[in-house]
Amino acid sequence: MTEKILRHLEYFEPLHPFILIDHVLPETFEMVFERGYSIGITLQEGKASVEDVANLVERYPNRMSAIMLNSDSAKGISEPYLEFLEKGILEDQELRKAMLVGNCVNFFNLDEGRLKP
Repeated sequence: MTEKILRHLEYFEPLHPFILIDHVLPETFEMVFERGYSIGITLQEGKASVEDVANLVERYPNRMSAIMLNSDSAKGISEPYLEFLEKGILEDQELRKAMLVGNCVNFFNLDEGRLKP
């Protein structure tokens, strides 16, 4: 499915920096990133695991500014997302904050101050 979507988007290359491809899997990460898209990784059973995210950080350390982590809570609480939040999987707290909040704020051009309670 990802390959089909990417083929359709080839015609809109000038817009690639403004497009977010969500539910990217570890096996499709490279093909999405090399085309200049921002990437949503869903921490959910059957999608991506905490270990998958740790492996991506290790394998592509200079590409983390394009990644936004999220959960798919439509059917219930995402255990992998909670695990990521609770266990402090990433030692780099700035990177952790960027992947959870900062990259989203930048991509969607939000005012981070408005997000605070």
